[in-house]
Amino acid sequence: MSIAAPAGEALLAAAPAGDADTEAGPGDPRRLNALVVPAGPALVPYQDGYRQRLIAPSLLGALAVMAQAELSTNSRVIRCRNEKRGRLVVVFSYQSRYCSPRCRYATVKRVMRSRAKDRNKKPRKW
Repeated sequence: MSIAAPAGEALLAAAPAGDADTEAGPGDPRRLNALVVPAGPALVPYQDGYRQRLIAPSLLGALAVMAQAELSTNSRVIRCRNEKRGRLVVVFSYQSRYCSPRCRYATVKRVMRSRAKDRNKKPRKW
């Protein structure tokens, strides 16, 4: 299940509506753009000089910048289907369901062991 779309919709709903003349609806990207406008690049001192960082005046602005970047690419944010992990991961393939091959293997193995355990509990019909 992708959470990028609901996150983008939530940010769009939280954004200011703008002028009455423009009539920006809840799904209008202009509302997200209104949250992103105050954010911008800044030079930050670092050990060996300066680095460029994106500075946002609020958490909502930072989330809006991340949502805008996410919605403008072909990547998705999904929750790993491994019930033991369930962490969020950015994927670029429409087929991705797990955060790693190891995580997928662990889930498949867990299901296989569960089925074998259930099979051994049932009495055999001879």
